[in-house]
Amino acid sequence: MRRLPAEAIRDGMLVVASDLDSVSFGPYIPTKQTPVGEVIVDENVPGAFRRSVYLQQRRSQSLSLLKVFDAPALATICSSRVSSSVPLQSLALLNSDFALGRAAAFARRIDQLRPADHHELVQVAYRLALGRDPTTEESTLAVGFLADESLSSSRPASEIASPAQADAVAVAVNATTPNECLVEFCQMLLASNPFLYLE
Repeated sequence: MRRLPAEAIRDGMLVVASDLDSVSFGPYIPTKQTPVGEVIVDENVPGAFRRSVYLQQRRSQSLSLLKVFDAPALATICSSRVSSSVPLQSLALLNSDFALGRAAAFARRIDQLRPADHHELVQVAYRLALGRDPTTEESTLAVGFLADESLSSSRPASEIASPAQADAVAVAVNATTPNECLVEFCQMLLASNPFLYLE
C-alpha cells in the first residue's frame, strides 16, 4: 500500500468535485501567502483549478496543502520522496478552504444526479470518489449517518465553518449547496484512506 503523491491528491479532489480545469499549457497558476503564513491558490483567478503541475514553483513558497503531503521543497535536492503520515494531513483535509470547497462541490455534483434515496446516494458517491461500490458495512454506516444527520441538521453548507471557509464553499459552488450532512459525508470520502492510498 502506498499513499498518492501530494499533487495527485489535489488533482484527484478536483476531479471528483468536477472542478478540474483540463486546459493544457499556458501560464502557471499563481500562489499567494496569507497573513498567517499559509500558501494558497486564489480560487478567483483564471485557471485556479488546473492540474498541480501548473502551480507556481518558488523556493520559498510551496503550496501548503502539497507541502503537508510531502511535496519536496525546491530549495534542496530530492532524489526520492518520503511518504509520512502525520496529524497535520488530517487537519488539512478537515479544515483547509480548498478541502471544504471540494467537498461542497462534490456534494453538489451528487445532488444534481438526484439519487432516489440514501442508499443510491452512497453508491454514487463511492463510485465517483473511490471507483467502487461500498461494502455492505460501509453502506450501512453511511446511510445511517446521512439519515441521522438529515434529521438533526438542515443548515446550508455556507454555515458549516468560519466566514473565510464559507466564502470558499460559496466560490466553489457558485450558488446554493446541498445540506451540511451531505457535504460532511463527501468530505469524509475525500479524506479517507481508500481515496488517499493505492493498494
